[in-house]
Amino acid sequence: MATPTLTVHQLAADMGIIGASTESLPADQERRLTRLMGAAAALIERIAPEAPQEIVDEALYRIVSYEYDTDSAAPNRPRDVIMASGAGYLLGRWRVHRFLTPTEAENV
Repeated sequence: MATPTLTVHQLAADMGIIGASTESLPADQERRLTRLMGAAAALIERIAPEAPQEIVDEALYRIVSYEYDTDSAAPNRPRDVIMASGAGYLLGRWRVHRFLTPTEAENV
């Protein structure tokens, strides 16, 4: 898989949290974005390991932006963050479909 090339500061600048990627980012926001980027990268790796670099970066941006702006406690929040963020449509061509046995499904 192509690993994401976006940095936390580039992502924050693209999202409008800071003005430029060279600006300082508050520590709490940097921790949150770093955590969201790690989770998004793991999701992308799992569902589309062969996606090209540009698609991985855009999917990462969409997932992190969606998670950052969405209230996780909202009762009507979609469960599938990949599709709700629009990243699923980008990754669809490279998506790996797996069939799991009941034992394997318990460990997912």
